[in-house]
This record gives sequence, C-alpha cells and structure tokens, in this order.
Amino acid sequence: MAFPIFKEFITTHTIKDLISERGEGSIVDGEENISIQEVYNKFLEYNLRCLPIYRLENGNKTYTGYITLFDLIPADVLKVVEEKYQNGEGDIEKIVDNIEYFKQPIKTILKNINLELKIISQEVTIRELIQILSKFNHYCLIKIDDNKYEIVNQYDLVAYLFNHIEKIDDELLDQTAKDCSGIVIKKRIAKVEGRVPLEYFKDIELPKFVKMSYKQTALEGFKLLLENKVECVAITDDDNTIISVLTSGNIRGLNPEALKEIVKPILPFLKAALDDIPEPRTCNSSYTIIQLIKKLMHYQTRRLVMVNSENEPFGIVSMTDIVNSLNIEEMTKLE
Repeated sequence: MAFPIFKEFITTHTIKDLISERGEGSIVDGEENISIQEVYNKFLEYNLRCLPIYRLENGNKTYTGYITLFDLIPADVLKVVEEKYQNGEGDIEKIVDNIEYFKQPIKTILKNINLELKIISQEVTIRELIQILSKFNHYCLIKIDDNKYEIVNQYDLVAYLFNHIEKIDDELLDQTAKDCSGIVIKKRIAKVEGRVPLEYFKDIELPKFVKMSYKQTALEGFKLLLENKVECVAITDDDNTIISVLTSGNIRGLNPEALKEIVKPILPFLKAALDDIPEPRTCNSSYTIIQLIKKLMHYQTRRLVMVNSENEPFGIVSMTDIVNSLNIEEMTKLE
C-alpha cells in the first residue's frame, strides 16, 4: 500500500496550512487554581472538549496539561453518592450538598490524570500530525509565537483532509465503517503478534459494545463509561432499538444541582441536565470513509453508532478510528 497521492499531500503540507484554512481561534484555557466547578462551567459556556491548564510563573503561562470531558466524570463522587444513597444515609440533596468536590482547584485532579499536553510547531507536517493525533493525544497545542497558541484536534485534522478529498487515494477512501471500527485495537493486536496480513483480523472479537436500558439510572450509565473506559453508551428501548446515547459530553455543565438528578432514570436525567434528550447519530457497517466523515462533520460529533437493519446498535466508529484509518505509516505495517 503506497498511497502516493495522499503521501505527497500530507508530506508537503503543514499545520500552518491547516490553521490558515480553518481560521485562527481564541484559545480557551484555565489556571491551575480555578475550581473544578469553574472548569465545568467553561466546558459548557464554550462548548469545549479539551481545556489546557496552565501555571503562572512570573506572569507568564506555562502549560502543565489538559482536561477532557471524560476526565471530568467524577468517579469518586459517583461512588460516594451511590454508597450513601443505597445505604439510606440521607436523601440525595443532603448527600450532594455535603460533597466538597466542586470547590477543589483543578490541579488536584490534573496530577492524577497524567495527560501530557503536546506542544508542537506550526511547521510540523500533516503526516506527522496524523501520527501524533492517532498515537498520543487527541489534542495538540500549536505554538505560533512566544505569546500565541492555537489548539488543533482530531476534528480539525479530519475536516482539513476532507476539504482535500481529491488528495486521498481511493484505496483509503474505500474503507468502510466495519473496516474502521475498532481499528486502534486491531493495530495494537498487530504490534503484539508481529507483522501479519489484514486477513488475520477478520475473526478478531473486539471488546463488547456497551449499551444500557432506558430504565437504568444516569448513575449506572456513567459507571458504565468509567468501567469500560468508553466515551459512549447506547441507550436502548425494550426492543433493543437505539433511542439515545450517553456520552462524556453529557458531563458538560455538571453542578451540584444536576448531580442531584443522577439517581433518576437516564432519560429524565438527560432532559433535566441538557434540556433535551440527544438524538443518536448512526451509520451502518457499509458506510465508506467519505460518508462517515460527511456525517461526523454535519453533526459536529466525534462518533457514530453502527446499527443493523432493525436499528439495533452493535458498534462505534469514532473520530479516532477515522484518523487511524488515514495513518498510512501504521497501515503499511499491517501489509
């Protein structure tokens, strides 16, 4: 797999070209001593997926890491709420009112997350950026000059490549949702097993797809996200048909009042917390890369749920899968 057209394009274009097309944006960040509640508020106000955190040193910003939506799912708080509520230690409002979690500075949880915010030059090639965003972080801080930074994420990268779709070889574009889904896991298996043909992966059983009943509580749903280390759980009705999704994005705007609703069934919780019940964005297993990207761009989402002809969910195709599907360095290793 040589992919000559795509290889030429991503080798000769840089992050500077990407930012030029996308347009420059104001970076939203947070000082390490702001409260966890202030971080939640920033995610909601600016519709963020990532918040760089900095430390002030002699009046200058030194970035120390970043927080994502998944990191904001308060595992320890959920555990306390569950234990006290099930043990009958007061009603949910009193339990939540006694929790000090939201008042802590964000640096108290940042040190436990250990997510390095990768800072790179705008002269880095698109080829290198693909490798970084598929292997390390889903976000990069781009240094424009001593006092100016931009954030580039997987969504920006995929949007840029889609704008130059004619520069992507047909062999890459012909990949389907079935090919892309779980490709990160497939590549990890390949590295363990050594260099193997693609046929090796046909019978590989991927991790169980995570779903929940609409009758389960929001608390149970967030526990599923954490326990399975996934960012999306499909919500199904009695016929196993998908009716909504719970994602890490639903954590935006979490505050003590919203937390008091977490023992309710998932749909009433989403209605109360988001003032809406999210419509699931779906695809079928035969969607091509082009169709997948079009739908991801249209709905400005990071993932699509794969469904069968009965609208029953059975898998996920994420933005990470798309980026990995365009990482020709890794694809070549699987030949």
